[in-house]
Amino acid sequence: KGLDAWMDAARAGRLATALGHRLTKDDVARRHLIERIMCMGRVEASELRERFGAAFHADYLRDLERLAPLVDDGLVEVSTSGDLVVQPLGRVFLRNVAMAFDAHLARDEEGSKPVFSQTV
Repeated sequence: KGLDAWMDAARAGRLATALGHRLTKDDVARRHLIERIMCMGRVEASELRERFGAAFHADYLRDLERLAPLVDDGLVEVSTSGDLVVQPLGRVFLRNVAMAFDAHLARDEEGSKPVFSQTV
């Protein structure tokens, strides 16, 4: 909040943060997954397995089920090997694809409406 306090802490070699969040292993894996979707338009199951020990189809089954309408419309492809590829037209909906994997988006009981970070 205060620049002077931040500078003093940084100069003293202390953490200069006022508030932070402890990330779980799942948070780190999901952050990577969402970043790959948003930046590259694809997620490779083998990379998730190697880096995080995650089995894409098994560990993200509910998330993949939320993507079913986009898959049905041909905007996203999920291969049998587990790779997820956003198709060219699907790039318009990258945020919608990524939101399916955000575990912290609060949803109503049916899981249909996020409480915040809504897309148009």
